[in-house]
Amino acid sequence: MLLWVDGEPVDADGASVPLLTDGFMFGHGVFETLRTYHGQIFRLSDHLDRLFDSAKAFEIEPIFSRDEIGFQLHNMLKLVSWGESRIKIILIAEHMMVFFHSLEEKPDIVYQ
Repeated sequence: MLLWVDGEPVDADGASVPLLTDGFMFGHGVFETLRTYHGQIFRLSDHLDRLFDSAKAFEIEPIFSRDEIGFQLHNMLKLVSWGESRIKIILIAEHMMVFFHSLEEKPDIVYQ
């Protein structure tokens, strides 16, 4: 997994954001989940539209612009060594987290 918090790449085990933000205290946040196909982020512009529309509806001011987020996602994609990825962007109050997960990793438990 690759993790980006407030514009900086971080180790997942050492990542943190303040727990007393509205996002954690009251669930005040929005997220968007994307994925890649053939190493390209699928419909990035549509996903960012939806993320920013949701943030506006919840009166969350993203700390990065659409262009900055898109640029950083493309830079992060260059860092991954696996094939396809699932990407989750979470906006809470004054914080933003981005998770890149390999779609090649299979869960330990298969649900039927």
